[in-house]
Formats: sequence, structure tokens, C-alpha cells
Amino acid sequence: MTDRSRVIFPTGVSVTQRNTPALFGDGLLDAIPEDALHAEQRRNSDVARLVGLSRAKDSKIRGRVARLPNGRLGRFGWKAEFASLDDFVRAACANELGLSNPTRAQATSLARRDYQPKGTDLSDAQCVLIGDFLRDLPAPVQVRPGNPTEKARVENGSKQFAAIGCADCHTPNLGPIEGFYSNLLLHDMGSDLASSTGYYGEPPAPPGSSGENAPPIANEWRTPPLWGVADSAPYLHDGRANSLEKAIALHGGEASEVAAKFALLPRQDQDDLLAFLGTLRAPGASNSDSNPKTASR
Repeated sequence: MTDRSRVIFPTGVSVTQRNTPALFGDGLLDAIPEDALHAEQRRNSDVARLVGLSRAKDSKIRGRVARLPNGRLGRFGWKAEFASLDDFVRAACANELGLSNPTRAQATSLARRDYQPKGTDLSDAQCVLIGDFLRDLPAPVQVRPGNPTEKARVENGSKQFAAIGCADCHTPNLGPIEGFYSNLLLHDMGSDLASSTGYYGEPPAPPGSSGENAPPIANEWRTPPLWGVADSAPYLHDGRANSLEKAIALHGGEASEVAAKFALLPRQDQDDLLAFLGTLRAPGASNSDSNPKTASR
């Protein structure tokens, strides 16, 4: 019998897994000014302005913007590899669906590397229509509990979220967007979360690369927005975390101190922080909806 559990890939072929990102509110993300991203980079490089000199001295937070070869700043994709929703749509169509378009060829077939397609699968107009559809998707909401006891827990959880440093990268507001919970910067998340490849065939930058013009290294990931996070499990770039508590524990690199501080919180404060994250719901959610995806036990 053939062992189907083991697949042997050709020399030079590496495999990595990507978790499909949520698309709600992407129209608002597309409209965030680049000045807002630079402001977040400045804030990250001078943590003293936000949390005080004593903590700034030892802070590991060093997020950076991703400047793409076309001169624009990346904001879409796990590696912040796309500057606009239109670029993101065209690349996803070509690489994930095999639908080539005027600006993106479909991925090369491993079975027929010499294959030359005749024409494109999508026109510019069709790509624009897809982008317009995504741009009109509603943004996530925060669904606050009406019960006074639960409301107090969520309020405490929000305070703990800021106190241990989660909000240093998962910035509550960005540009004109409130309740976004991301700075859209690249952060080194540690070797355990490194990717074996870059994105869509691009190799990651070698270790030691730095500056906004450098491509992301294997350890670097764009801070994912947490709006709607209660309804978008599994978590992290490859979906390895099936709960928010597990996702927090797996944070390394620049976020290792935050993960350690979460682990040291009293159990009640941990649960309250998770309860706060559980209020960041997908569009249309209500208090009556069940929400098992934030459960840690």
C-alpha cells in the first residue's frame, strides 16, 4: 500500500499554511491614511509617550510599517504585502482561486511549470466589482453585555488588555476607525511563529533586515485587527490556535512579555480579558448569540 499520509514535494518546494482572514470592514481599512500608520510606528518606537519611561526602557515593541516596492505602505495580508483592497483582491483571485487577471497571473502549476495560459480569467471591471462588494461589507461591532455583573467584568477585561500591553500593538483606534484594535505594523513574533516562506512565492527577508523598505522576515507578521475576533476562530497566521487564550500564549518575540504578563494575571482577570475580547463581534451579532469560539475551557 502507498503511504498517503506523507507527501514528497519536489526539490525547492516548501509548504506553509495560511489562515483565511476575515473580510468584514475592509472598506474602512482601505481608507486609513498612511500618516496614521507612520504615527503608529513613531508611537511604537517611543513607548515612553504612552506607558511611561520605566517600562519604555525594557520594552520589546518595535513595530514597523511595510513599504512596498511601489512606494506605498502595506496594510492587507498577513505580511502587510498589499497596499490596497484592489491589490489584495487581485492577488487572492490569482493565487487562491487560480483566476488570472490583467495585473496578476495565476500561480504556476507544480504539475505543468511550462503551462502558458491563453488570456486572463477576470477582467479589470470584474476585479473592481469584487472589490466594491468587499468595500461595502459592514464593520464589526462591540456587543456589550446588559447585565451589570458581566458589564463590570468586560470593563475590567478592557483595562487588563491595556495594562499588560496588548493595546501597544492592538491599538483600539487607528486613523478614523474606532474599535479596530490593530496598528497594522509588522512585528517580530518569535521563531516559533516563523513562516517557512514569504508570500506568494516571495522569499522572506534574511534575518537582520530592518527599516521600512525591507521585506518582512520570516518571524514578522502584521498585527491582525481584533474587531470581530470573537467570531473569527481559529487564530494566528496558520490557524494553530483554536481559542483566544491559546493564541495569547503563543505570542513570542516582541509580544513575549505581554504573553507572560497575561499568564501571571489572576484567573479572574484572565477570564475578564477574554470576556472583553468576546464582545468584539462580527457584524450583526447580538447579546443573544452564543459565542463558543472565545471559550478556553
